[in-house]
Amino acid sequence: MLLAPIIVFNGVLTAATPVAIIRYGHVMAPLAVLARTVESIRRSPAGDIVLVNGTAACKLRVNARWMQCEGHVHPLESGPFISGETIYVPIADIIRGLGGEASYDPQRGVLSLRLTMHPPLREMLAPSGAASPLRDIQATPHPAETATPRAYGSGDPRPRRTGIPAAPSR
Repeated sequence: MLLAPIIVFNGVLTAATPVAIIRYGHVMAPLAVLARTVESIRRSPAGDIVLVNGTAACKLRVNARWMQCEGHVHPLESGPFISGETIYVPIADIIRGLGGEASYDPQRGVLSLRLTMHPPLREMLAPSGAASPLRDIQATPHPAETATPRAYGSGDPRPRRTGIPAAPSR
């Protein structure tokens, strides 16, 4: 029985919905998985998918068996394709093209990816001394609530002695 591959990105288990699949011996993951790991993803008017991470960029096209990274064209055994409403991409090839590392353990079905995050995203996730949009959010305290006086009686403590009316079923 073939299970869906597990993707671990920089040591963290990455959720893929829909799940990643194996096609021609390559892990194909939904494009949305990369949206959480690279700086930006753009679609050109020509239909190209451009992924940018720091100064590195890769360009792919759906149903094409090539990828262009840093001016070099790399052949792909399994190019990006569309299934339903999801675009699947060869995630390991893209990570390598962006300067990262990828390794697959076929016994466990785990794809391990390592990619250095670009500085602006790293600062947003772990702000140091610079101003950050995440740190500038201020919480608004709730106004002090006044207690509403309530009666402490709960009603007659005796049990109900009349039957509950029920209509016969037809």
